[in-house]
Amino acid sequence: MGDRERGEERIDVGALLAKEAIREALYRELEAWRRRDWTQLRAGFVPGARVELGFDGAHAVDAQVGRLAESMRGFVASSLLASNCQIELGLGLVAARSTALILAAHEPSAESGERTRLEALRFSDRWTRDVDGEWRVSARRAESLWCAWLEPRRDDRAGDHRNAAEWEQ
Repeated sequence: MGDRERGEERIDVGALLAKEAIREALYRELEAWRRRDWTQLRAGFVPGARVELGFDGAHAVDAQVGRLAESMRGFVASSLLASNCQIELGLGLVAARSTALILAAHEPSAESGERTRLEALRFSDRWTRDVDGEWRVSARRAESLWCAWLEPRRDDRAGDHRNAAEWEQ
């Protein structure tokens, strides 16, 4: 009698660990992006990776990350959230493909008078596992799904728990 006939299902632990490692690599990359640690961000890609972040010009990592750094100079804070990460592993657990939705919020300085930028992106990635067992992006295409700008409400005290007594008035 086989495992399935006994109501048991085999779990591929190697595949689970590989998928979790890819998610962790994506999260590290987004954290580097948020902190503007461009060296760490570049380290998440294999040498020669093709990267399309939505900027004109060469699709080399250095060119696209350089354009990203330029575009974020006016922001004082950023948040990046990943969700709906779907990963397909290749044979031998040395290659994979993934898609993930990214919500990015970028806050400009108060003095700039600019609005907060929100953007939903879809990352379509190809991953390669290097000789050290680390997963790195070998190709990325970032697709902007929508963009919105929020008016700043820096003087709005609603939602600030320190002013809760005022809410009932």
